[in-house]
Amino acid sequence: MGLKEKFFTEKQPTEEQLATSYRYVVAANVTCNAIFALGTGNFLMGYLAWMGASPAFSARVGALPLLGCVLQAVSPFFFERLRHRKLPIVLMCFTFRFLMGTAAVVPFLFRSGTARQTAVFALYFVAFLVAGFVTPGMNQWLLGSAPMKDRGRFFAKRNTVSSLFNAGLTFSMGLAVDYLAGRGQAQAGYCIVFGTVMLLAVADAWMLANVHESPAEKVLYLKSRDFLRPFRDAVYRPVILFDTLWFMANNFSAAFLPVYLLQGLGLSHSYISALVIVSTVVGMACNWIWGRLADRAGWRAVLVAASALACCGYVGWFFVTPAAAVFAVPVVQCVATAGTSASGMAILNLEYITSPKEGKTMYLGAVAVVANLTGYVAALAASALQAALEPGAGVERSISVLFALSAAGMLACLWHARRNLPKL
Repeated sequence: MGLKEKFFTEKQPTEEQLATSYRYVVAANVTCNAIFALGTGNFLMGYLAWMGASPAFSARVGALPLLGCVLQAVSPFFFERLRHRKLPIVLMCFTFRFLMGTAAVVPFLFRSGTARQTAVFALYFVAFLVAGFVTPGMNQWLLGSAPMKDRGRFFAKRNTVSSLFNAGLTFSMGLAVDYLAGRGQAQAGYCIVFGTVMLLAVADAWMLANVHESPAEKVLYLKSRDFLRPFRDAVYRPVILFDTLWFMANNFSAAFLPVYLLQGLGLSHSYISALVIVSTVVGMACNWIWGRLADRAGWRAVLVAASALACCGYVGWFFVTPAAAVFAVPVVQCVATAGTSASGMAILNLEYITSPKEGKTMYLGAVAVVANLTGYVAALAASALQAALEPGAGVERSISVLFALSAAGMLACLWHARRNLPKL
């Protein structure tokens, strides 16, 4: 298949091509999530700690995906003008994912810890600005490439396959990093992790290039005032409000979780990676439950149940102590993961379903900008609060307070979802 046929065809995909696309959508989700798992979370926090970064600085880096989403305010003006969006989406996805992997070369370019930390911050800042710009177009394309029949079951299958791959990969990487760190070669361990991110970025671009695209039926030349359309939409406003509340509540403490596990509770990369396997097994069972619930009762029912579970999980993090961590953390992690993963799937589908067919990227972009920007502000506020509490309370207790505040915010989200979201 030539470049023109792959990226600029005017033909609608056949049933056979759509079936092939479904498989590549699943595969691309696997590589995408694997890149995010290795390029963020405990590996990034451990890498920054190795460079001498404080928990507050590490959390600010970990929250950069939220800040990058501000560019979702302008990207719909670009994507809605294009009949063929696949090529720029593939190129931008490759760029931001590959940039995360280049963090591996930072120690070879800078000697001081401060310069290294600044360089990693700059790389991730640029990477997630690109990610924010491409996200509305990418979400519309990939969600539109999923089958309309039994969507809940399809997304359950997609998430299960991704979880299995991520569990095996992160556990292997955790063992490698701990082994090398124990031999005084922590830098080599992190180089392996971020080098793998670069390789996966190449594989991910190839997967996305093989997803068939249906050319846009209508090209829109949006004006700046069109950005306000989603906020005037009576059906869409409750979705925007839920997303905003949820991102504030979740991201008030989410960026601190890897720091909490590593520095607060004293767990190793190997233990945290094994924890991923345990939560993956539970998540696989939950994915099928969520998928069936979505097909039978709608995405709002999934969102309500997921919000309740996530709230319970964050309450659990508040009560975990270093002495009980080895036994308590797997239980809390399973509950929290089951809730937050399902809520993400449900939120995205509610956004897609409640937005109109034309100008969909504008709707997806608008809600993402507001939700992620308020989420980043919440993360900054939490960073300041944790830094103020740490001298007296220590790393573990200062972060646990943030989990309690997140749980309170999730209760507000649960109330809003039951009262105001449409039954879809």
